[in-house]
Amino acid sequence: MLWLKDRQIIEISGVDRTEFLQSLITNDIKLLENQELLYTAFLNASGRFFADFFIYNNVDKFFIDCHQYQAHEIIKKLNLYKLRSRVEISINSAIRVFFNSQNIGFLDPRMKNFGYRFYDDFAKIDSNNAQSLIYYHQRRIDFKIPEGIYDLIPEKSFVAEYDFDNLNAISYKKGCYLGQETTARNHYRGSIRKKIVKFEIINFNDSIIDFLGSLSNLNSLQIDDGNLKFFGVNNLEILSSSNNSIDNQTDFKSIGLILSMIVNFQAKSVTGLAHIKLFEDETSEKNMNSSQSFLGNKILITN
Repeated sequence: MLWLKDRQIIEISGVDRTEFLQSLITNDIKLLENQELLYTAFLNASGRFFADFFIYNNVDKFFIDCHQYQAHEIIKKLNLYKLRSRVEISINSAIRVFFNSQNIGFLDPRMKNFGYRFYDDFAKIDSNNAQSLIYYHQRRIDFKIPEGIYDLIPEKSFVAEYDFDNLNAISYKKGCYLGQETTARNHYRGSIRKKIVKFEIINFNDSIIDFLGSLSNLNSLQIDDGNLKFFGVNNLEILSSSNNSIDNQTDFKSIGLILSMIVNFQAKSVTGLAHIKLFEDETSEKNMNSSQSFLGNKILITN
């Protein structure tokens, strides 16, 4: 049982709680009548990403499992739309979020076989919180699951470009919600030309280590001495050209932005998620398996 220390619980109670959330989130909260955990996005009025979270129905209240850095902003946004709804919204600091792959708790609805989430106040927990987070984020990268502020930009990103359809986060049958018009238009017009892929850089040289160590603009996931940090790498071309001796001048624009990235300095490897922009003659269903060479090493792109 791994404690996800980067998560926070928001508690929503009151007789109007179901209708209140239904009008705001991308998923159908009525699904909780037949499943234990719901994954959803919370958009702004123009249909761009604001936050993502899980919802658990705890008898007479909802637990919202969100990233701790966004908890107060989510509460502020919920209160903005509260109006006369009879709901109470507050932080619940007593409940902690745990993850496991041993069938304990509630099935993570984003992807089959990914894992389970559990909510409780444990007196005894694994004190190595950084290792818990490393395992969790490495696992979600392996399953190609983008997540919240690690991978999306609040007020800018469109969730359809980050495969939220296939993460069971959007309902197209529930009716109106905040940002619904833009989300539905992107879905039914099939205009999304971006895709999430997993990449791995193996056997990188010392120049990559120096380059990673020099970065100060922080926005992508990285592990260093057991701590979570963020690197501001814009794309794989920048990462690969750190010593200006690329062996293969492949068009890197087809690889696109790096999202979450975990660096293992001892094994000299990088694994992460990238956001690929497809060419005009490609569709998101086209097989994107490929490999790119640089610096005598290898970037492996998996579909």
